[in-house]
Amino acid sequence: MPTQNQRNNRNARPAGTRRSSTGGSTSRNSSGSPRRSAGSASRNQSGTTRRSTGSSRSRNRRKYIIRQRVALLICAVLLCSIIGFAVYKLTRQDTPDNPQGPAQTSGSTTEPAAQPESTEAVTEPAPTTEAAGRLEELPRSYKLPVEAVLQNPELPSGCEITSLTCLLNYLGFDVSKTEMVKHLNITPNGGVSYYEYFVGSPYDPNSFGCFAPVIVKAAQSYLTSVGKGSDYVVSDLSGSDPAELYRQVAQGNPVVVWGTMNMREPIERVYWNLPDGTPEMWYTYEHCMVLSGYDLDTGKVEICDPQKGKVQYDQSIFETRYKQLQSQAVTVVPVGGAVPVTTEPAG
Repeated sequence: MPTQNQRNNRNARPAGTRRSSTGGSTSRNSSGSPRRSAGSASRNQSGTTRRSTGSSRSRNRRKYIIRQRVALLICAVLLCSIIGFAVYKLTRQDTPDNPQGPAQTSGSTTEPAAQPESTEAVTEPAPTTEAAGRLEELPRSYKLPVEAVLQNPELPSGCEITSLTCLLNYLGFDVSKTEMVKHLNITPNGGVSYYEYFVGSPYDPNSFGCFAPVIVKAAQSYLTSVGKGSDYVVSDLSGSDPAELYRQVAQGNPVVVWGTMNMREPIERVYWNLPDGTPEMWYTYEHCMVLSGYDLDTGKVEICDPQKGKVQYDQSIFETRYKQLQSQAVTVVPVGGAVPVTTEPAG
């Protein structure tokens, strides 16, 4: 039977075994720990990489969206610019835009054809009792054998002086439209009054024109130059009622009148101010003609149009345009009111 010392000796472990066991345990722990640390680091690095990749994709998408929006904005700006330029060009075709120089207004050959008179919106009010009374005193129709004079090709903007030439030719004066230009008070630049000067040049298609007082002075200048200044009375009838114009025709006197090309609606525009600050108005489509006849029964007037020759217009439209152009009119009448021998009533 083992003694107590023998049992103690069997239960006792060699010292190296404990150290070895301890070392083995330590080795396992040390070996496990690095593996777990490496796995944890690998997983952390992989997660960080995925987050970095996702963040990069997000930034790239934002950049793409920004570039797309910038491109759309640029396209919108270009489209607006094109539309604005197109509108500007269309506006220039209808409205002269040189505030200090000539503009295409009075006699351009590029004007569109006249619209049918029946399509015009006539807003002319019924004549007053006084005007109606004057019309009742007139012959129902009267026409003068006035020969039209055409302004083109020499004077594309010279409708005013051409109309005066037409009237003087009717009175028996053998004078040309280009000769009459010499009697016009002309200035090439703006800043002055159309009542004092022809602004631009009758030879330039892109010019303004003049109003009645300038034509009165041109007629007086010509008559004086040929020694007939005292034989004729040149009158500015501006402000007269249309009935007075018809009365002049019935008395044998053609009338230079202001209206519009093809009886189009005028466009009012201020191009400059006079030295005293007064705004100077001009009318796009301004045109000057000669009234040579009327017919109250048919509601037509006969016009010697420097652009078109002898034509007829609706009476109410003619009167509307005449008033819109400040009711301007000029006559040249022999002293004593003698009716020229070329005058004859219609019919």
